[in-house]
Amino acid sequence: MGIIVPAGVGGETGAAPRSRRAFALVPVFASAFLQFEVARKTRSTPPQGAGDYSSVVPWQACAAAIVALGEAAVWGSLAVSAPWKLSGPQRLVAWSPAALSVLPPAVVLGMLRGTRSEPKAALSIALLLGLYLSIPTVAGMARNGTAPEVRRPQ
Repeated sequence: MGIIVPAGVGGETGAAPRSRRAFALVPVFASAFLQFEVARKTRSTPPQGAGDYSSVVPWQACAAAIVALGEAAVWGSLAVSAPWKLSGPQRLVAWSPAALSVLPPAVVLGMLRGTRSEPKAALSIALLLGLYLSIPTVAGMARNGTAPEVRRPQ
């Protein structure tokens, strides 16, 4: 019984595959984490502590950053997976992270109503986890429109 190894992994040299798409995921997930961080430390009412970003920057600027960073993470993830190059069921699955694009504006809705006295991070956590769970999809389908190949070492 052999070990299943994804194609492209340099089993002979021990080297990891070099991929621009894998490197492109770094700013995607940095954006997602920063969106979470700003969302959890922003309130639309007068700040009560020095730990809030809204005590230094107006909450409206924080709200804009939350939306911008969240959308950059979602659409950056889609740019990496290039779902428009796929066909069939793979295309549908690859486009699924687009559903997460409603979360950053939803985070800001409470702030726009002026009712956010306590930072809430549930939707930002959902965005972060949704993107993290999409990593296998992005990694598997980013290889020129095909699922990753599997080979057995001899």
